Amino acid sequence: MPSLAEYFKRYCSVCDHAGRGSFRPGRPGARCPRCKSLGPHRFLAVLVDTLQPALGDVDLLLDIALHSVTTGVLGTLQPR
Repeated sequence: MPSLAEYFKRYCSVCDHAGRGSFRPGRPGARCPRCKSLGPHRFLAVLVDTLQPALGDVDLLLDIALHSVTTGVLGTLQPR
């Protein structure tokens, strides 16, 4: 049985999925098996979650690198 530290090596901040093993950048295991996010997408999710209280209401949001994962993450800011 894996230890608690081993279990949470593979946590996706985009879809809140936790699994065994680890994400390996640039390798086949780098994508989240549930939402297909990559490392930069998961970092953006943490960044948005952390900065959201400081940003307050967002009037306009421009996403220049459209991707289904980033659109969903940025949508949590609820721009008008």
